[in-house]
Amino acid sequence: MWKERNKLGDNIRGKQTKFDFFIQCLLSAFHFPTLYVDPSNKIGVDVIGFSESTAHLLVIACTSGIIKDDLQKLDSTVNDMKIMLKEVCSKYKVIPALFVAKNADIYQSDKEYAKGRICILSPEGINKILEMHQTRRNSKEFIGYLERLLEG
Repeated sequence: MWKERNKLGDNIRGKQTKFDFFIQCLLSAFHFPTLYVDPSNKIGVDVIGFSESTAHLLVIACTSGIIKDDLQKLDSTVNDMKIMLKEVCSKYKVIPALFVAKNADIYQSDKEYAKGRICILSPEGINKILEMHQTRRNSKEFIGYLERLLEG
C-alpha cells in the first residue's frame, strides 16, 4: 500500500482514504488499538491510537497533500480535547502527530509551529517507522521515536 502512495488520497469506504487506513494499520502493527474519528467531524483529527502499556494517546492527522492549516487544526482540537477530557488526558501522555503522504518540502514556519507540540512525519519518517516494524521494534521504541521528533 505504501509503495503506491500516490493513490493514498483515494477513498476506500465513505470518507476514509487509503492513507488514513494505512496509518491505522501502522499503529495497529505496534499494538495500538485505533479509532477512526474523521466521520465525527473532529476538525484536524483522523485517527486516535492508545497504548495501555506505555500510557500514550496518539492523536493523528493525515494528509495525502501538502501541509496547509493541518497543524493549526490538529493543535486546536488537541487543546480542546485536553480541556474536555481532562481525566483521560491526565492518565495518558498525549502525542499529536501529522502524517504526510506527499513528498514535498515542509516549510520552516510549519516546523517552528510544530516544535514541541506536534510530530510531523514526512514519507521519510513513515519509512523509518515501517523499518522499525520490519526489524521488530516494540511500541516503546516507536513512542521514543515520536517523542524525539516532538522535541525537534
